[in-house]
Amino acid sequence: MKAILKATIMLSLIVGLAWCARSAPAEEGHWAKIRAFLEEYEEAKTPEARKAVAEAAEKYLKSLTAEQLIVAGRQCAREVENDPKDPRHEGAIAMGFFYVRYPPAADDLRDISPILQEIRDKTQPALWRRQLIGFLLTSSKWSAKLNNDQRQQVFDCVETILNDKADSIYVRSKIPTRLSRTLLKMYKDYGDASQDDAQDNQTEREKTLKEFTERVGKYLENNLKLFSDPTTPLTLRQRLLIGAVFCYQQSIPGSGGTKEIVLQAFANYRDYPEGLWQQLARYAMEDFHVTNADDVLDQMIRETSDESLKGLLQYQKKKARKRKTTDSAKE
Repeated sequence: MKAILKATIMLSLIVGLAWCARSAPAEEGHWAKIRAFLEEYEEAKTPEARKAVAEAAEKYLKSLTAEQLIVAGRQCAREVENDPKDPRHEGAIAMGFFYVRYPPAADDLRDISPILQEIRDKTQPALWRRQLIGFLLTSSKWSAKLNNDQRQQVFDCVETILNDKADSIYVRSKIPTRLSRTLLKMYKDYGDASQDDAQDNQTEREKTLKEFTERVGKYLENNLKLFSDPTTPLTLRQRLLIGAVFCYQQSIPGSGGTKEIVLQAFANYRDYPEGLWQQLARYAMEDFHVTNADDVLDQMIRETSDESLKGLLQYQKKKARKRKTTDSAKE
């Protein structure tokens, strides 16, 4: 099993590196060395030769320090972004070597300040910063290693970026949905710790939980203002809404204001882009059970000229009717 796992990880590194090796310019540094291994692997004529290259590549990657891996990851992301094709999805795969190798090289993420600095630095590739945010917030190989103090550091870092309208929308749009899951993890950890603590520690834990709750409330309040701001790009507004409703669904303290904002937006849907209508309808009908939702939904269907959206809204209406029929049968 261990041998299979090792082979699987090595294969992921090779596949991840393959995209960036296709049209790479000459470049000094660790990324150039990693790319060279890939080229050698692709040129190998036999399974034995490929295995030898893979083992050499793995040995080299393990020899790199955390700082050297950061440099290589940064170079890889910049190279991907400079490709004329859309780099986003394939670039995320290309940085697999960094995703796998950085935590063990960085003492299992005992100090995340170097990564936070990379995320804050607007001069770094947007793809690089976005991927690092994803690693810290939701990746099992990264986020599971963090304690709540570190998660708080990540929270502070990405909240600042989210609120910075001058920053890349590609970077900012990653944050709301991913951060909502981190907040849920933090809330559960604080609650579990309070229950497990001895009586003399519970007061301090309760104080910490209260401070966290207040902080989350302010964060969500600001997010909902950002969602309601017509100058906020549609992609970000959609994800702000998803993140806020998720916190409400999970009963995270401080998320109570979400319902009022969503219902106001649903009632005044004409003030919002059509790209938000289906989300508003779904949340109003499925999560908040608005009594006149069918009437508003019918108005949306009549008014939109987007056939795709019209189909989604009609499906939402059909789904709501089916649920009502089921609920009536249970009574």
